[in-house]
Amino acid sequence: MKISIFMKVIISYIILLTLILFVGLFNYYEMDRLNARYDQLLNNTQSIDEVRNMQVDFKKQVQEWKNILIRGHKHADLTKYQKKFEIQYNSVIKRGKNLEKLKISSEGLTILNKFLTAHQSLQKSYIQALTIFEHSKFTNYQAADKYVRGLDRPPTDLLDILIEYIQGNIDNQKILVQQEAKNVQKITVSVLVITLLAAAILSIFLALIISRLYAKQEQMAISLSKYLSPQIYKFIFSGERSVKVETNRKNLTVFFSDIQGFTQLTDSTEPEVLSTLLNEYFNEMSQIAMRFGGTVDKYMGDAIMIFYGDPESKGHKQDAVDCILMALEMRKKMKVLRDKWLSEGIYEPLQIRAGVNTGYCTVGNFGSEDRLDYTIIGGTVNLASRLESIAQSDELLISHQTYMLVKDIVFCEKRERITVKGIAYSIQTYRVIDVHEQIKEQHFKLHTDLNNILDQITPDQLSNEQKQKIGQILSEKQDKLK
Repeated sequence: MKISIFMKVIISYIILLTLILFVGLFNYYEMDRLNARYDQLLNNTQSIDEVRNMQVDFKKQVQEWKNILIRGHKHADLTKYQKKFEIQYNSVIKRGKNLEKLKISSEGLTILNKFLTAHQSLQKSYIQALTIFEHSKFTNYQAADKYVRGLDRPPTDLLDILIEYIQGNIDNQKILVQQEAKNVQKITVSVLVITLLAAAILSIFLALIISRLYAKQEQMAISLSKYLSPQIYKFIFSGERSVKVETNRKNLTVFFSDIQGFTQLTDSTEPEVLSTLLNEYFNEMSQIAMRFGGTVDKYMGDAIMIFYGDPESKGHKQDAVDCILMALEMRKKMKVLRDKWLSEGIYEPLQIRAGVNTGYCTVGNFGSEDRLDYTIIGGTVNLASRLESIAQSDELLISHQTYMLVKDIVFCEKRERITVKGIAYSIQTYRVIDVHEQIKEQHFKLHTDLNNILDQITPDQLSNEQKQKIGQILSEKQDKLK
């Protein structure tokens, strides 16, 4: 099974997260172990304090023995010092037992047991020496002192050794704990740094992959947009319009146009030349349509179908006006293209004809769940197509519905009524001449030119035949202008 690069990066991230989790667990268990070592260190600290207290009590016990020998000839003093001697002895024994509970090392326990044994032997010697002292009626303290002289040295030395041993253990454990803490810190930091570096590298790599995927998807979207009208593309890819079979009823202005003379041109022109010519024509017409906000529905041979009012609308009137202004601009552009093609060897005088109608249409996604076509259907569409088919060369025919919306903007010439299949009544048609402002400019120029011509005519220099001819021409033109 082939794994994509994206999945490999995800797996790498999972491994990194697992490694971070492992480092966290390692750090947790190591710190737990160090805490145990630290607790042991505290025990040793308590142990040395207990040994030092035991050493103090032992020294007090030895001192009380000396007090017995020196001041024990009085019964009251003997009882007092003997009692203190017993208290210090019991205190040493008690501290020895406490020391065992503090869990000192086996070597420390050995030294402690030796001390306790030596201390027990010393206690027996003290009791025997006290018996000797009592038999002398508390007068011969020299004999008693001689009996125990030097016996306190071994316990004292063992206590010093025990203190030195425990203190050494404490110092060594401090060094070990500090060293282990540093090692754990180094390992944790090292692994985390490596993990973060790896994560950073993977993030950069993932960003590059996502960037490439995004660029690829964007390129695919751009490629797909060539097959859709910009408005429809925008609505689909922005999520404003769902991609499913659904339709709506809307008031639209529909435009149809084709190239008159193109069929005859196909018989005398190579297919490659025709393709170039047709693509150039569609490109120019589509740019004009987009500039005026039209939705290019489809190309059919040399014909174009465009509608206004969906998916975006400026209102019924403005949609119709934009459509007519677009058609007039197309007609002007066609004159430029015709001259260009003529210079390239296309001698057939290609001209466009167009039809426009306004009315309610069914608009939306038509087709199946697997393939959809965003288009419009209805009688309004059929009438626009019929108007285009009966229009003359370089002529723009519109219906009465469209005329009522654009008559304030463009000058139209009333034409004959037509009958359309599927419509019970006849349809009044109009031929669009140009926008009113342009017509006024043309009339002003014509009037100016006519005056200039008349100013240049000298009646005395004309024959009667020429005068009659000019009068006839002016009379005919006057009738047409009525």
